[in-house]
Amino acid sequence: MEKYSIKMTNEGLPTQIQGDEPTIEENHSIDELTSVQKTPDNKKIKTGFQESLQEPEVDPKRVIEAALFIANRSFTYAELSLLAKVSVAKGKTLVLQLQKEYESGPSALEVTADAINVGMQVKGQYLGSVSHLSKNIEITKKALKIIALIAKKGKLKQSSLHQYFRGDIYSYVSELKDLGYLSSEKSGNTKILKPTSKFKENFQISQEEDVGVVAPTDPEKV
Repeated sequence: MEKYSIKMTNEGLPTQIQGDEPTIEENHSIDELTSVQKTPDNKKIKTGFQESLQEPEVDPKRVIEAALFIANRSFTYAELSLLAKVSVAKGKTLVLQLQKEYESGPSALEVTADAINVGMQVKGQYLGSVSHLSKNIEITKKALKIIALIAKKGKLKQSSLHQYFRGDIYSYVSELKDLGYLSSEKSGNTKILKPTSKFKENFQISQEEDVGVVAPTDPEKV
């Protein structure tokens, strides 16, 4: 015969029945609600309620991607690594992986990186379609093609522009200088033209993309 004992309160009401089977109380700690299981190698793992309290893991590479996208500016490797909570060496590896993903994928964006800075920009072949949306900047089509060519090459002699474009050139060069997108440096009888950091921040034309300019070997010029 099974035996049970009943505890009584001052009011004469039972609070707990004690018997051969364990009882369940209403109030439990988080640890009590968390079950412990063993893996085949006899290691304990926690499951259940406590598992839901753990923060989800964030992919550090996606943190870097998000930072580049939302900030619309360049970052140093140290800045990105700090945001992603990884070492600078690891941060550089993740940037390289991200860069390859965008190169091989269908995205209209690309990740640019040099020895110091990392950025995200529109690929060159899409720039002509959307450049007018960039901070509502007014720039003529020919001036845009000129600065695109110079950006693609890194720098270019002003006298060499005649190999690529017909007609007036200098007024467009002046336009670009006035907008702060082009710098010039005296070199003999001509000038060396270079895109400024302001231009790179606003347009960032890739040096490897086709920007729609005509090569000097073509019989027709822009």
